[in-house]
Amino acid sequence: MPTTKPSSPRGLDAVYYMVKDLPRARKFYEEALGFEPTVVNDFGEWQGVEYELPTGQTFGLGKSASSPWRQCGGAMIAVANVEELTKRVIMFGGKILMDVSESPVCFTSWCEDSEGNSFSLHRRKDGTAG
Repeated sequence: MPTTKPSSPRGLDAVYYMVKDLPRARKFYEEALGFEPTVVNDFGEWQGVEYELPTGQTFGLGKSASSPWRQCGGAMIAVANVEELTKRVIMFGGKILMDVSESPVCFTSWCEDSEGNSFSLHRRKDGTAG
């Protein structure tokens, strides 16, 4: 009997963080990190915002009245200056989980947003992103 191999992933369409307070989360990402909204949705039970990144990926924030919030995270956000944006995280209500560190290939810090989700600010030494 032949087996069918599932299709392999083609990529990530978006990374979404679920949030408790959408206006507060938007303020954090837009003011602390400079994200610019490309899509804002309000369907009553579902509210969200999407940010299209220069590399073509989408980062989004969402809130659902029918689904309880759960902490999530792990996105590594490519930035030009890890040190500068790490300082801005604190200024806009976030926390630093791991201060800026250097590896042979990158600089990174791990942070927590205003909603309790973790993320990394990341800069590859070769200048690539995405």
